[in-house]
Amino acid sequence: MHLNILRCYEKSIVVASLRPYLFMFLLLFYNFLSMSDACLLENDRNSVYVSVFEDAPIGSTLTSLPIRGQTFGPDATIQLRLVQGSDLVSLDQREKKLVLEKALDRDTGSNKFEVVLECRSLVDDHFPELNISTFVTIKDVNDNAPEFDRPEYSISLPEELPEGTPILLDFQAIDKDQEGPNSFVRYRIVEDSTNPHSQLLKIPDPYRTLIVVGGRMDFEKLKNFTVELEAEDGGKPPQKSRAKIHVNVKDVDDQNPAFQHENYHTNSIQESVFEVFPEPIFAKDEDTLKDPIYYELSGDYSEYYSINSSGTVRLVKDTVISTILFVHARQVNRPERFSTAILRITNQSSIEFQHLLYSIQLTSNSPKGLEVAQVKAISSNMNSKLRYSIVEEGDFSIATIEELTGRIFLNSTPTKERYNMKLMVTDGKNRAFSRLELTVKKVNVYEPEFDQQEYLFEVKNANLIGQVRAIDRDENDTISYKLLNLQTLFKLDKDGMLSSRQTLQLAPATTYELIVMAEDSQKHRTFVTVLLRTRPTGQLALSTILSIGIFFLLASIFAIMVMLVVRRVSSIWHASKRRNACWMAKTGDNGVVITGSIPTDIDNYSIGPAFSSRTKTYETPRSPIDEKERETNSVSYANAAATFPLPAPKPILNGGASTSRSSTERFWKSRRARRSPHASATSTDANEKC
Repeated sequence: MHLNILRCYEKSIVVASLRPYLFMFLLLFYNFLSMSDACLLENDRNSVYVSVFEDAPIGSTLTSLPIRGQTFGPDATIQLRLVQGSDLVSLDQREKKLVLEKALDRDTGSNKFEVVLECRSLVDDHFPELNISTFVTIKDVNDNAPEFDRPEYSISLPEELPEGTPILLDFQAIDKDQEGPNSFVRYRIVEDSTNPHSQLLKIPDPYRTLIVVGGRMDFEKLKNFTVELEAEDGGKPPQKSRAKIHVNVKDVDDQNPAFQHENYHTNSIQESVFEVFPEPIFAKDEDTLKDPIYYELSGDYSEYYSINSSGTVRLVKDTVISTILFVHARQVNRPERFSTAILRITNQSSIEFQHLLYSIQLTSNSPKGLEVAQVKAISSNMNSKLRYSIVEEGDFSIATIEELTGRIFLNSTPTKERYNMKLMVTDGKNRAFSRLELTVKKVNVYEPEFDQQEYLFEVKNANLIGQVRAIDRDENDTISYKLLNLQTLFKLDKDGMLSSRQTLQLAPATTYELIVMAEDSQKHRTFVTVLLRTRPTGQLALSTILSIGIFFLLASIFAIMVMLVVRRVSSIWHASKRRNACWMAKTGDNGVVITGSIPTDIDNYSIGPAFSSRTKTYETPRSPIDEKERETNSVSYANAAATFPLPAPKPILNGGASTSRSSTERFWKSRRARRSPHASATSTDANEKC
């Protein structure tokens, strides 16, 4: 037993000594295994296959790569690199994932692509690099609706087509999805309760582009209509698109001509042409094709009469025979399509105007009530009473006709160049017609013209505002004025004078716009705008301010002129006064002449020859002005001499003329001093000034 225990102990010692070597062996074996399967795909695959829908979002993971080895961290054993497909995907090294970087579209691009990765070992430099391929298949998604080659279609169909008749309409819708259920297209006509015409077309096979007639189309009731065509693919969910079909219904010749009346009769005949009642014969094609119509007559004595393409019935023989005829209206292109009316012809008396046309010329100023003409008609029955009238056509209101006499008068002044009227005469059974043509010669052709295109007045305190004027280039024409608005505030007289009815009612600082009309005798009218401006309260008008300024300016000029004149006159007067005073103050001989105009005692004195001779000898020459003053003042001094007699003459000494002048001056000074002390003082002042 001890031996067994010893043996076991020895074995345990051996195992314990070998344990570190065993651990190292296992570790080396593990590393070898790791090195040997690095860069290999799991499950011994050679490549990676992935399927992805074309609508996969950018940034989504296409697949996780099943590659053995660590690509991240300190224990990384392999390194991956994207070699092919980098334009579509990117590589997540840490997670070993392929991430989508670009949107996929199977319809416009490829339906698959390849991504190649390069794997390199980080623990064994002798380990070869491996390329790993990932094949990506793009799966189709129903992301496209069928598209018609045109948004709208138009087609013309004749009416009355049988149901089921194929319609030649070329249409097609194309789905851009890949072949398969997503691209299969079905067609149908959209049935809409609000569109009853959707039943008129049908598609029997939804997978064929064939449309047939589904109901009766009548042109007289339906000219055109529109339906919707729908295309739907087989995807889930399905995609749809629609297009409109415009159908024009064409009229076909399926209607006979139709008369306006079934029965006609004649009342009178004029120049072999019958007047037909209730209206002239007329038939038209009921179809819109408007095929031309021609007429035929049949019945007893139909050879006596004829009818043309306009429905006019004529007598081709000499005698009118009462009969009943059948009138046939046939289509020119299809004579088998016709209709029939009845014409009753009776032999009655006839009436005729003397003239088929009455042409009268008038002037544009012809007055109302003017007699234009007198028409007359002749009846085969002398006892019949004829009545005249103007048929109501267009311009009948310009004239009137006396019913019994046929005299025509103007109802109003003509304003147009020409008038045409239809005249009628009847005896109660028969009628005849003529025409009246009035030609108007214009004598008043011009419209009134205002002297301004627009008037502008300023409203002052006075009621009178201003005057508008218009002229007319027509001779002897008159113009009348009329205010068309604001008549409660303003008024306009016949001369164009504009005034306000009540100035106080006008708002201050306001502009009123008036419309004034000028009209001549021929109803020619012209309009003009009149603007009225009221002044602000408490503010003078500009014209008033200018008037006041001009007045003061003129007054100032006038005052200055008056002052200048007065000053000039005063200057002249003072100059004259000084001259007179200076003359009186002269010390020399002034040449005083005592005239004999007034008898005084001075005539008793005499001057001796010696004095006279000396005076003439020593007298200084004087100018003509001095002579004139001397003559002027002689009378005054003569009168003064008469009042104060001169003393007796004394003998003249050797002093001569100077002694005589000194004596004379002293004499006059003494006389003036005794006469007026004030005058003496004035004279003295004058002498000082001189």
